[in-house]
Amino acid sequence: MQAKILFVIPDLGGGGAEKILVNLVNNLDTKKFDVSVLVMFDGGVNRQFLSPKIKYRAVFKRYHRGLVRTLKLFKPEFLFQQLIGDEYDVVVSFYESYFTRIVAGGTGKTKLVSWVHRNFSTTYRMENFFRSKKELLKYYANFDRTYFVSQMALESFINEVADERASYSVVPNVVETDIIRRQATEALPLKFDPSYFNLLGIGRFTHVKGFERLIRTIARLRDEDDLKVHLYLLGQGELRAEYQKLIQELQMNMAITILAYDANPYKYLKAANLYIVSSFYEGLSTTTTEALIVGTPVLTVNVSGASELLADGRAGVITENNDESLYLGIRKVLTTDGYLADLKSRAIERGNDFNTDRIVAIVEKKIMEIVD
Repeated sequence: MQAKILFVIPDLGGGGAEKILVNLVNNLDTKKFDVSVLVMFDGGVNRQFLSPKIKYRAVFKRYHRGLVRTLKLFKPEFLFQQLIGDEYDVVVSFYESYFTRIVAGGTGKTKLVSWVHRNFSTTYRMENFFRSKKELLKYYANFDRTYFVSQMALESFINEVADERASYSVVPNVVETDIIRRQATEALPLKFDPSYFNLLGIGRFTHVKGFERLIRTIARLRDEDDLKVHLYLLGQGELRAEYQKLIQELQMNMAITILAYDANPYKYLKAANLYIVSSFYEGLSTTTTEALIVGTPVLTVNVSGASELLADGRAGVITENNDESLYLGIRKVLTTDGYLADLKSRAIERGNDFNTDRIVAIVEKKIMEIVD
């Protein structure tokens, strides 16, 4: 008999958690699981990749301002019954949001799971989705299991929310390894100049991704170190115009290119000499995993999951999470003879560790443990 599993998430937009969720549900064994996805808002770039075998439902067709404030007027138990109900064996809040509070209101035989992607000690405050910190602590205790994408996320959760429990564990992100490698061989719509160091950053154009400081770092590498570097930024978001303005102010139009959104970022990753994560904080960087899978060296500031993905720095470069360390780290990689080539060989080796079937099997085992 199939176990009925519901995953909830605000939407299927272009973020890493949304992509990971689609990867996971598409690969779950349909003989074991009857899988559904519930979103608050319809659409998002990852909606197109959701398998037809997955049941899908949206509460609203478009975004509603003030939703979080409105949801906090109602008790989680009421919201759970209105939006979810008791028909599922397991309900998973796959991303920290107002849905976490709603899922925590589940009662009866339904098993409740929280999936934590973020570092709780950052400026991202989960209590914003609850009436108070007291309510957050009360309802987080309702979850039968809490999974974390990284050890750092788990430790920050313990420090901020609750004591360590047996119901907590780290679960790796699911990535479509074969698809990534196949799509990475597709032709680029533009040509990277081989006489330059071609660097790449990928993500939503929001403050948290740190692209502004990365742009300023590239300007320093050109102006202070006279390095032939070209940065490509791939993504979309509300800060795109601000980035363009900053690039013009720094006179970096010939050294920095903002690319249009592309559903296949892997061909850019494979073509780049170095992939850079400049975020102020992350959950577990999906793009870092993807870079390693296609064999591209990675330099990241120290964010949640970086140590695990890069094998404590053996498979890539991890710098302190500040502007100066980011600059010095990139400069060292680009100016030290043989360093980039050595990083590439390590990235290729590490990339072989990410296997879709192995990680999906881990998740399936954990779900079955709850159901049984």
